[in-house]
Amino acid sequence: LTMETMYFPDEIRPPEILTAQIKEPELHPNEISMANSLIENLSSHFQPEKYTNEYRAQLMEIIQSKIAGEEVAIPTAPETAKVVDLMEALRASLKATEKKEAETPVKKRRKKKTG
Repeated sequence: LTMETMYFPDEIRPPEILTAQIKEPELHPNEISMANSLIENLSSHFQPEKYTNEYRAQLMEIIQSKIAGEEVAIPTAPETAKVVDLMEALRASLKATEKKEAETPVKKRRKKKTG
């Protein structure tokens, strides 16, 4: 299911207002030529045969094994990573720095001798 917010006509801005706010960027000709050369050098023809639908291949394997009457092994769910409580880690870090500050003695300043 998808929900869509409906707007009243007075809540919708006409596109002219938005396009009037967009300024044309100032580009140096060198920037444009560099961008064009990058696009040309990094572009290639799309070759769909280079790509395979791995999900479909695995699904077809499962279907074929079920048709053959074989039992399909259900993979176990991967172990979830340990979730770190950031607030607790921050509190522990703050407590550790407070203890260090309390342990280190405050140095007394010596008076300068004037002579």
